[in-house]
Amino acid sequence: MVSTANVPSAWGRLIGSMVGLAAFAIMILRGLHVGNPGDVVLKRALVGLLIATILAGIVGHLARRILIENSDSDGAGTREAADSVPPSEPM
Repeated sequence: MVSTANVPSAWGRLIGSMVGLAAFAIMILRGLHVGNPGDVVLKRALVGLLIATILAGIVGHLARRILIENSDSDGAGTREAADSVPPSEPM
């Protein structure tokens, strides 16, 4: 079986783009709220967008690698954990 742990993931890109866009919007709103000039707000927001996208993409990729490395190929650990949970009583 080929390991895909080192391949950049779509999850990393998706998480990175969502966090980057959120950071951009927050920085635009906050900069305009405090009364900074528009060009300063836009420059800072673009820098924040790039930094947040890169950092969140790395975190998303690392999270995917952790999930891949800790998952069982046959799912036996999941079945054992499910069997060890006592059934809930009806209310």
